[in-house]
Amino acid sequence: MFTADMVMTKKVYKVKKGQPLKDAMEIMLSKKIRGIPVVDDANNLVGIITESDMLKILIDDDINDADPVENFMTKDVKCFNARDKIMDIFNYFIESPRRRVPILKDGKLVGIISRRDLISLIRDLKKRDLQRTNWWARIIPA
Repeated sequence: MFTADMVMTKKVYKVKKGQPLKDAMEIMLSKKIRGIPVVDDANNLVGIITESDMLKILIDDDINDADPVENFMTKDVKCFNARDKIMDIFNYFIESPRRRVPILKDGKLVGIISRRDLISLIRDLKKRDLQRTNWWARIIPA
């Protein structure tokens, strides 16, 4: 059975609360990522800023790109724990328009899983298990 910590991307690009919007925008553009977690000084997740958030910001002439990210981030963020089952995350993505979820351990940000990560996992399992028809059983416990 796969758990979040087995699949998550561990190198998470993030910004700290208080950093200017331009920092988040630069990271998102240079690293080609669609959303970036916002953390406090103790690495606790406090929000996420996404491409959708950025689009809303960019068309508003009253917003300065030096304004802090926490003024514009999404604060209600669905998270999973590092030992949560991948199937739970898979089902969440099926039901939700979200494209990524932060992964926490002891309340601290330790990784992120995107839809693309799960697609890659399934593709790799199918490639390895070409002779077997029950590749899906490796994700779902019997």
